[in-house]
Amino acid sequence: MEGATVTLHRVTQKDTGEYRCEVSANQDRDKLGETNVTLKVLVPPHTPLCEIPSSAVTGSTVELRCRDKQSVPPAIYTWFKDNKKLSVTHWANISYTLDTNTGILRFNSVSRADTGQYHCLASNEVGAPKSCDGKHMKIDDVNISAIIAVVVVIFIILACCLGVYYAYRRGYFRKGHNGRSFWIPECHGIAHISSQNLHRADDINNTNYNPPQYAEDFKHTKSFML
Repeated sequence: MEGATVTLHRVTQKDTGEYRCEVSANQDRDKLGETNVTLKVLVPPHTPLCEIPSSAVTGSTVELRCRDKQSVPPAIYTWFKDNKKLSVTHWANISYTLDTNTGILRFNSVSRADTGQYHCLASNEVGAPKSCDGKHMKIDDVNISAIIAVVVVIFIILACCLGVYYAYRRGYFRKGHNGRSFWIPECHGIAHISSQNLHRADDINNTNYNPPQYAEDFKHTKSFML
């Protein structure tokens, strides 16, 4: 420090602020004097961060974003399509809106004509403008065939699930279920089916099989399938 001069080398944004200088003179009537100095550090544009989707569907709303958070004063943004500057004038036939302060390029309803290479330029009066790398955005029509195919696949999956559920409820997946047939002798006085009167039908074909004897004679027997 020499006299009342302070020199700051390689200033940064952290040096921005208000500085105060005080002067004291014991022999003067006013023994103390002071003045305030405001320092504002200006920052040239940096390479902006661009958000550009690679693809979109016709009729959808699409936003392209461009932002440089370091430049002081804040940067003004310009968008380019295929290296041609996009106008900010609100013409009736323009399908987009462009905010040069926020860097947002918005398409309310994109069409295939909006397909192209996009990039953004950030600029202020401090230094040279900086641009982000260009990125291609492709606009495609809605694929009706793909939508129908997805619906058909979902329908088939649901049908299979319902079929499995129905088979499970019918007991086809229960342990020991093999569709065997049984015969039950019809006799007077038997009010329910029990293990004594339930026999496998294939036991009848066994030559060594002796049917159980009951207390009463029967006229005939009937068989049915379970």
